[in-house]
Amino acid sequence: MDEPDSTNTTPDTHAPAPDHPPLATSVPTAATPKQPRAERGGGGAGRTIAVGLLVVLLGFGGGVGGFLAADAMSDDDASTTSPQASGNSSAKALQPSNASSSASEDPVPVSDSVGAETPRKIYADVSPAVVHINSKVVSQSTSLFGFGQEQESIGTGSGFIIDAEKGYIVTNAHVVENAKEMEVSFGTDATVKAKLIGADPSTDVAVIQIDTKADALDKVKGGLKSVQFGDSNDLQVGDPVVAIGNPFSLDRTLTTGVVSALQREIPALNEFQIDDVIQTDAAVNPGNSGGPLLNTKGEVIGINSQIQSRGGGFDGIAFAVPSETASRVAQELIKSGKIEYAWLGVSGGELTPALANEYNLDITKGVLVGEVTAGSPAAKAGLSGGTVQRTLGGEEKRSGGDVIISFGGEAVTSMREVADVVDGKKPGDEIEVVYLHDGKKKSTKVELGIRPNTKASTQG
Repeated sequence: MDEPDSTNTTPDTHAPAPDHPPLATSVPTAATPKQPRAERGGGGAGRTIAVGLLVVLLGFGGGVGGFLAADAMSDDDASTTSPQASGNSSAKALQPSNASSSASEDPVPVSDSVGAETPRKIYADVSPAVVHINSKVVSQSTSLFGFGQEQESIGTGSGFIIDAEKGYIVTNAHVVENAKEMEVSFGTDATVKAKLIGADPSTDVAVIQIDTKADALDKVKGGLKSVQFGDSNDLQVGDPVVAIGNPFSLDRTLTTGVVSALQREIPALNEFQIDDVIQTDAAVNPGNSGGPLLNTKGEVIGINSQIQSRGGGFDGIAFAVPSETASRVAQELIKSGKIEYAWLGVSGGELTPALANEYNLDITKGVLVGEVTAGSPAAKAGLSGGTVQRTLGGEEKRSGGDVIISFGGEAVTSMREVADVVDGKKPGDEIEVVYLHDGKKKSTKVELGIRPNTKASTQG
């Protein structure tokens, strides 16, 4: 995350988050934005939000879909964003299962980990591959007299080389968002120009490239080095980790910590959310964005992306996009310059026995469809959302919508399960849906579409 020009203040520019669809109480939606966590745009400093917690992007790239305000070159501003939409507590939004997909009943003790290295050795091996990214960002604004004007700002973040031969560097998308020019520095050895290969706001992953034949790189001691991705699915809570980046422009700073939690969810840049995120207590600060989070083998198991804080500074809670996501997205960006996600176009929530009784339904398990986006694949397939607003348990819910019983041949009981099926598909894939409509059981096939860039683009 890019670093502001001053380290003294980090005012809260959080704007109130939009409401969840009425039936989506604490569950993500299925590839309609998976429960947007923050409103685009900024607000006034000092505004109170749920439990006083902020999720702060650690880099400055100007714009970033509203999550970062474009600072002037001499400004001290930094931006923050709420971890969840209004109506949900922070604890709900960030509640993990803390379960690794490969976790066993008797995990191997850390001290017995095969191939474990000391932080000193990891730093010696990996730090040459960690770079400092400086971006010149141009944003559009309106003057006091109503005239359009361009505003330039400088941002800074981190990145790491994954292909020393071809010059590919992975970083956060928000570090290079709207960048007019980019430079990559290798400590004090050399600085070279870089170009954007592709950026994915849905995962906050980007790939940039440098010319490996640039004369300036002759000054890099030992030549260009690269790092390897590890398997974030192997992580367990308590595993030691190392972060390397450029906090406050302090080149190649190392901090250590542990995996504090797994399977967190944090806001993406486009009002969707990033799943399966790693929480760590390794200290990261503005400028660490895009830098690697490493296991004890020196493998990248995450990209440092955000922190949660009461005032904008590091409070011991940091989030990293998992390597399983980052490596997949990076390879797709290198291949085609973009990545497309499947899209269904519904939001809703779990059908509980209490809701089934309240709505006089004959079934007690399934997914209540609260809203269907107009023109979405779900709408074209005939699925309907609720039309009646009701207050249940102090919350506004929308009733009268369809109830999804099975999705893709599997019984479903939550929007998370529906979203997981969609996430495993590609645009154009067909999925069979069995649902209840006006008390009658029906089935249809949905041809998944391409997920829009933002939630706002699905409306109107």
